[in-house]
Amino acid sequence: MREKIDVDTAGEVIRCIVPGQGAVTPEHIQNLVCRYFKVDPAVLQSKSRKKIHSYPRSVYVYLCRQYTGMTAEEIGRSLNRNHSTILYASEVIEHKLKIDKKVKNQVEFLSQKLKDLEK
Repeated sequence: MREKIDVDTAGEVIRCIVPGQGAVTPEHIQNLVCRYFKVDPAVLQSKSRKKIHSYPRSVYVYLCRQYTGMTAEEIGRSLNRNHSTILYASEVIEHKLKIDKKVKNQVEFLSQKLKDLEK
């Protein structure tokens, strides 16, 4: 890039290449979502289509896509779903973020908790 390299630039490059101790893992997200929505972790992997089960699952998917380097296929394997289901769940949350203030507040709260973990 032909730019002068300083300590800040080097640190930023290293953080991008090597996940640090504060890197968010799917387990962090799963624990956070389950505690927040007061559901058992097995519910995220269940075949239940009830809203009380599918909504936390969709939030988990959205947060995994935002904060981990996991592909839709990898997230799907962790939930016993296929990648198209994962993409749809993420799209549902993205849409709800635009129109539902409650969803936006919930996701922002959970996102902030994950950002605090990264530090």
